Amino acid sequence: MTEQRRLAESAIAEAIDWQLRLQTTTPSPELLAEFHAWRQANEEHAEAWRRLCEIDAPFAGLDRAGSQVLLHSYRPRKARPGMALTLLLALGCGLFAVNRQIPLEALGADYATATGELRSVRLEDGTELVLGPRTLLDVDFDNQQRTLTLRHGSLAVRTAHGDSRRFVVRSEDGQMRPLGTYFSVVRDDGGTTLDVLRSAVAARGTAPAEVTVKEGQRLQLRDGQLLPISASPGAADAWTRGMLLVRERPLGEVVAALADYKRGFISVDPSLAGLTVSGSFSLRDGDRTLAALANALPIRIERYGTLWTRIVPRENAPQGGAEK
Repeated sequence: MTEQRRLAESAIAEAIDWQLRLQTTTPSPELLAEFHAWRQANEEHAEAWRRLCEIDAPFAGLDRAGSQVLLHSYRPRKARPGMALTLLLALGCGLFAVNRQIPLEALGADYATATGELRSVRLEDGTELVLGPRTLLDVDFDNQQRTLTLRHGSLAVRTAHGDSRRFVVRSEDGQMRPLGTYFSVVRDDGGTTLDVLRSAVAARGTAPAEVTVKEGQRLQLRDGQLLPISASPGAADAWTRGMLLVRERPLGEVVAALADYKRGFISVDPSLAGLTVSGSFSLRDGDRTLAALANALPIRIERYGTLWTRIVPRENAPQGGAEK
């Protein structure tokens, strides 16, 4: 896959602005001429528009109600009492639906994946990557160093041989320097988790001193600090094959992992979040996994269309854990 260059934030913002104007009104010849002039003004404008259209393709069949709301927010006008709140709510729902398909920050990333998407990438040096769902990754290669910056999501790295340039994977929590290896990095709201599947990785936080994480070990990085090294769970890269392997983990954590593979919002009743779960589950077939959990746990699955799934207590059921 050809690596995409990073675009200026101004080009991205202008492309979004043009999309709103063109999709939510009948454009006049003058407006179209202005748009074509903008797009042809420089290569970044054209590339920003191409990427925006690519991301927007899955929504091409939707009605225009959401876009009309965006237009109202784009062009302020007098509104009847209560209309502003209605527009804000509709806009929020529209943005939520888009963000559940692909992160809103995706346009500025070199590589981005949608909800439920696994993508294999081969970089120019021969390094092989697997990107998990809702992953945002930037790639920066120069004459001295090869740098991958994981903004969010899951990344499995199989490093190439024969390139003498330094190789580094970074996140907001620190950086990892592979020592000829295969490893997995997950970046979420809780920090960064490194699992070494082969050879070793040298890692550090904000301090310059590195620690060596060996095969079969896990290191968690939080706000620039390194937590104690622990044993990596078996098949830590199972997510690259669409599987989730857990052993005595809370239901809330399992559902959070499943949410990246399932469109719409999944909520868990707070009284159920601590239920323990063990087993192997399909990430690609979220409905089947939820059904399996419902069979083993005192829970009930409630669905409201495709946008919201609730996990609530099942009446007259004993509390406990699940073993699958």
